[in-house]
This record gives sequence, structure tokens and C-alpha cells, in this order.
Amino acid sequence: MLIQKIFHVRLGLAEARQRLSRFHTYAHLLEEVDVASFADDTALFEFTTPNGFEAKVEVVALPSDDEMRTLFRSTGGNMQIAGMFEFVPIRENCTEVQVTIEYAIHSSIHGVFDAVTNSMDRFVNKQLQRIEAHFKGRKVASAEGTARFVATPQLVH
Repeated sequence: MLIQKIFHVRLGLAEARQRLSRFHTYAHLLEEVDVASFADDTALFEFTTPNGFEAKVEVVALPSDDEMRTLFRSTGGNMQIAGMFEFVPIRENCTEVQVTIEYAIHSSIHGVFDAVTNSMDRFVNKQLQRIEAHFKGRKVASAEGTARFVATPQLVH
């Protein structure tokens, strides 16, 4: 499955790239996700989707010759993930960020179930909305909190 989201952050290109390319800098924003950071470019994500799939995936940032892109992929776990952050400077303190994530669940049973329910798509988009809201300076809703942030997901399938 493929997920793509575009949003703008009020940061310069260098700062936006530095903050979003390091998994540990926004791990605290993710809801219902445990993140263990091994280094600036490697993290272990563990979460359970609403349909009961217990995901565990180790993600590593890949070197890139293009400073406008940060690539990442999984190196272990029960999912295969590949993705990219693309950064486009709009103004001095405004950067467009395009996040592209392609994933596959190793378990064929969970993969079929996810294809029918789109549970993983909804879960990942919820996390991306939380990251976007944080970088836009908006409050985000937590499972037990009262703050609300409603955004329209931008999906591409």
C-alpha cells in the first residue's frame, strides 16, 4: 500500500530537514506507538493497529545524494517499509514536506485483512496528522485528552 501526504511547516529548509529526518525528534508525538531510538538514523517502532495487527518494524534512514530528500526503509520486523521525505523550500521560513510511505505486511492473513479494512492507512495517516499539527503549532488530540485537531488526510492510492 502507498500513503502520501503533503504539508507545510514554518521552518527553513535546513531545520525542517534536520528535525523530520531524525526519527527520535518527533517520536513523542506519535500516539499508541512505542519508539526505541538506536541512533539518529535508526529506530524501532512498535504499535497495534485497530484491527489487532501488532507491528514491529526497525527503520533506518538511508544516505542520499540529494539534500532535498531523506530516504528510509525497514531492516527488520514483521512489515516491509520504504519511504521518503521530500523538502521543497517555499519561502525563507516555510518548507513544503511531502511524505511518501510504501508498506507491506509480511503476514498474508493480516495483509488481506488490512487491504479490506484500510486499518494501517488510517493509523499511519493519524500519526502523520499529529506530526503535521505539531509542526504547524496546532494542538493535537490524544486518546484521553480533549484538544481536537481535524484535518483532511491527503491520500494517494
